[in-house]
Amino acid sequence: MPVTNDTVMLPAEFTRVTGSDFDIDKLFLTSLNYRIENGVVTSSFDKDNEKYHQNKIVTSYLALLTDVDKNSPEPRSFISLHRSIDNDTQLALDALKEIDGDGDVTEEQPYQFYDITTQTDTKNQYVTGKIGIGPYALNNNNHILTWLYHVSFKPSKSSIMTTFGLNALDNMTDIDGKPILGWISAFINGHVDCAKDPWPPRTNANPFTYNISNLLLRTGWGKNAIFFLRQPIMLAMAQAYMRASSEYMSDGTSQFRRQQQAIDNVVFGEDSKYHLETVEIGNNTVLKWMDIIESNDPEMA
Repeated sequence: MPVTNDTVMLPAEFTRVTGSDFDIDKLFLTSLNYRIENGVVTSSFDKDNEKYHQNKIVTSYLALLTDVDKNSPEPRSFISLHRSIDNDTQLALDALKEIDGDGDVTEEQPYQFYDITTQTDTKNQYVTGKIGIGPYALNNNNHILTWLYHVSFKPSKSSIMTTFGLNALDNMTDIDGKPILGWISAFINGHVDCAKDPWPPRTNANPFTYNISNLLLRTGWGKNAIFFLRQPIMLAMAQAYMRASSEYMSDGTSQFRRQQQAIDNVVFGEDSKYHLETVEIGNNTVLKWMDIIESNDPEMA
């Protein structure tokens, strides 16, 4: 690797694995402690020496990184330690590509960046990025605990959670074999880097959907969580919820009441194209299917 003054030219793979970008990144190097004994360099120390325990930490970490199967040269249990978090982000981007394709090419007009619509949209994207880190980060930590202690919702024949397979919170992979923590990390990374690539809003991730998206991801539904969030009725409810959350032009009612009323108007309003009584699945309305689910009676279906 050539060096010019204090600049090091590194392989492109190094940049991806470390997640380096154009801000001030730091790289920490770790080495064993060494000493010279009788003219020979050694890393061994007495057990009562602090450097002995420091070396044990380093060798334990190296053991994880280099742990291989006898029949394969590939790392066995900790392949994720060799990956960049951008690999997790690709999970969500691939799901969005299934929905949107390669996307339409948009033409930017001169000075369009400065108009009120573009400025408002950009602000909303950045605000969403700021407030979206916490919910997914908390679920990331909590999922480790529910995995360790095998936490799940209590199964019940009359429970919609059981009907749709939303009980288990102790799985590590989704229905496609992808890591659940990878999905959650993707949303954390996406919100952190929202200024670079604001893709989380495209999944309909916002305060209205944070809870349901984390539930679907943690119960192993993977990319289907994004498919669910991108349904037209979910987009409409989220938009109505976010508008009702604003204090501007408030009629004096509580924010919670405004949010609930906005959602009711989307689903049950007279002019709603999503009115449950008009949406049919297999010759039954959605309301009829809700009755079937609640009764858990297969004969009704």
